[in-house]
Amino acid sequence: MPNEKEMTSQVSVKFFQQQKNLAYHIAYSLTHEESRAEEVVREVMGILHECGVMDGEWTKEEKKAILALVTRHRALVAARANRSQQPMERHEDVAIPSLVGDAEVSVFGEQIARIPERDRIVLQLSILFSLSDERIASLLRMKRSAVISRRTRALAFIGAENNLSSTQQQELSQYPSFVTALHLLLKSYINSVEAVSHLDTHIFAPEREEQILNDLQGNILYHRAMNKVSRLRESQNRILLLVGAIMIAVILVFVVLQALGHSGEHRRFEIEESTLSSEETSSIAEDVTEIRQVKRAHAAYYKDRILFLDEKSGILYEAKLGSPVRALLNLRDALTEAYGIEHIGYQDGRIYLAFVDGRGGHVDGNPPTLTMEEYWVESWFSQQEKAPAASKILVDGIEYQLQQEEN
Repeated sequence: MPNEKEMTSQVSVKFFQQQKNLAYHIAYSLTHEESRAEEVVREVMGILHECGVMDGEWTKEEKKAILALVTRHRALVAARANRSQQPMERHEDVAIPSLVGDAEVSVFGEQIARIPERDRIVLQLSILFSLSDERIASLLRMKRSAVISRRTRALAFIGAENNLSSTQQQELSQYPSFVTALHLLLKSYINSVEAVSHLDTHIFAPEREEQILNDLQGNILYHRAMNKVSRLRESQNRILLLVGAIMIAVILVFVVLQALGHSGEHRRFEIEESTLSSEETSSIAEDVTEIRQVKRAHAAYYKDRILFLDEKSGILYEAKLGSPVRALLNLRDALTEAYGIEHIGYQDGRIYLAFVDGRGGHVDGNPPTLTMEEYWVESWFSQQEKAPAASKILVDGIEYQLQQEEN
């Protein structure tokens, strides 16, 4: 029978195997480098194991939420540490998904999104999970005084936005609309990252994964852990072979249906050595797990074009109706400096961008060049289509999966 320490280690390994891809994509969105993102995941898993989160009394969703917050915080720290010049945290608007509910929840949600991110993470851990200042300090690797300072600063920001007294600021944690807005903002973020991680499974470097497992279980139980991982991989391989066979059958059926269909009934985007169609895939294909590399990135849909960004390479693409898919320019440096991108838009022959740190930018000229601006404007991103004109785009053997936006 395994003792208590062994059971705790087994729970930690299981949690890592289930959530490592989510953690990686959160870290990569900020570090933009695979090795650094994997190192952040290793650090975070060690922190959660040390602080007893993995085998704690929280639900699976609560553990996932704590993982997301701690990973994003450590990735922010890692990204800043690798810069020669560190910009100050900005207070400009940060775009967030639409929050369904009463007007008060939406107002609070927009205000919370403008809180500097590391302050907001402290606030969410404190209010949503009722964690003590000491516990938060351990999770985020900061001093207790810094935790208190960041939470106070976040509450003061909300108080200033709503003309609240100091007493009313401290009572915000008891206010249902405020707590709901905090929860919806976090849940929406996790859902968006999971949508990407499900379509783009990252394979950790073998030595890095072994190091993480060794950290979680210790040297005594290391070989036992590796044996279990090996059995898990064998099982996964069998599943992938089965899924592959199903996918081949589905593709053959789809090709036959395409051949039998009437050409020209649907508008199409022409791309090099392939085509992009607005035909919906069959219901069978929706239930099958994609096993080849598929990428999901930020995209904007218009009647005559699709603009989309490959976050890993930083390349911005444009697919115009009746024209080849065109790589416009590489935004990797801008994405690293501005912590990622929030929105893409197009108006009057100019492409507009909204970055995570609140700055904006526009792309125009021949060849296309990026001009940074101090702020972005919401009107840049109006008149977009809610659904793409095509379900997927194939560029140089890489499939970019597009999905319909939710109302």
